[in-house]
Amino acid sequence: MSAIDSILPGGQTAILIGMGEGLIEKLRERYEQVIVADPSRQLGSHSGSSTLQKGVVRELHGAQIDPDHLDNDIDCLLLAFGVSSLDDPVKQVSRWAERLANGGRLVALEWAAFPHLDPDSPESLHAEVLNLLERETNLRRMAGQQLVQVLQKSGLTHVRQQSSEATNWFSEQDVSFMTAEAITRLEETDGDSSHLVSGMREHPVKPAPLTVAYGTRKVVMQVQQARRAAEEKKETLSGADKLRPEDTGLRELLTIQLADLVDDPEQTANTLLGTFGARALGALSDETLLAEVTGMSSSAAKRFISLLTLGRRLNQPFESGVAEVHGPEDAYRHLGPQMAPLTREHFRGLYLDVKGKVVADEVISIGTLTTALVHPREVFGPAIERHCHSLLIAHNHPSGDPNPSPEDIHITRELAEAGRLLGIELLDHIIIGRDSYISMKERNYY
Repeated sequence: MSAIDSILPGGQTAILIGMGEGLIEKLRERYEQVIVADPSRQLGSHSGSSTLQKGVVRELHGAQIDPDHLDNDIDCLLLAFGVSSLDDPVKQVSRWAERLANGGRLVALEWAAFPHLDPDSPESLHAEVLNLLERETNLRRMAGQQLVQVLQKSGLTHVRQQSSEATNWFSEQDVSFMTAEAITRLEETDGDSSHLVSGMREHPVKPAPLTVAYGTRKVVMQVQQARRAAEEKKETLSGADKLRPEDTGLRELLTIQLADLVDDPEQTANTLLGTFGARALGALSDETLLAEVTGMSSSAAKRFISLLTLGRRLNQPFESGVAEVHGPEDAYRHLGPQMAPLTREHFRGLYLDVKGKVVADEVISIGTLTTALVHPREVFGPAIERHCHSLLIAHNHPSGDPNPSPEDIHITRELAEAGRLLGIELLDHIIIGRDSYISMKERNYY
């Protein structure tokens, strides 16, 4: 698997803001729909055919590129050399990020500085060209850490940054176009740039290295989607008549527990049941998400999550550290009845001591399983904190079919490798369907 595969995990819809046939092709290989927004109106000007004939569903220009005109629930937004030119990059990137789906990925590409080079090398010549263009034109570069800070301040999570060769992202046609553009701009600059122009023509251009930063839209979109789903089902709830009969008793219990935490405990109880449902609410552990949905203070959210955690621990012998897990059957016996009926994917971790006793049972994430939502840091963090010997992870498929997807296999292998590096064994990864489960280890997926 290439580095680009981890940056662009794939999905339904991707939007490219920028230009480049290579970038379009990378997106088309991984996303069902690709929309191209070309701020310079030059998209495809260096190719022999319209991008629409190459699998792009539509092109956007001018005011259409404004975030307010973009679609919602985008799986990937790729910004090619756009962040460094913004007057207020945090504000603008934040507006773009709001269009991402839960777990959606925002990727920003910017030119990086060349390392120290031999003054007589063609690369040194190209570095001099970039430096001149940056001084004389609107070309901008952005340091990797600065780009990371922009994405983090824009509300994205799991932000990472790496260097990459431009040829990993752009086609030969793109490189030729960049060369022609650089020569044109050099000829338009003040001063004597003839030696640079002749040098560019003599040596096929090797574009400068890129800084690639990417992050994920997570919690905020979870809240927005939960609210939208509740509104569509008319379950944002203003009264008990909107609740299922079996939820009425839960509503009363929740109202009692919320009495000292919120101004309107009955309404908050209705909102919680309508937004999450009883099962998902019982597994909730995200204080930020709870506060966003209900409007309660962070301290109140912390107290309420502690009540939910206490209830789980009183009801589940696994979390007491008494029961043992030595394989997938033990895990399925415990997790299957809870996870099989869930309508959203839940990712759980059972953390074990050296004798196989479960010292913790954690809900790691809720939502479609991606490398963005299930990172080794989140999975192995509890194991490190509790000095665990091993762990077993599980997630459910709401479709009822436990067969693994390519993303499931990739995530499992990534976590297994992380476990080997940390010295914490990944005992197994089970996928729970409606009436059965699959063991990734028994199927030799890792």
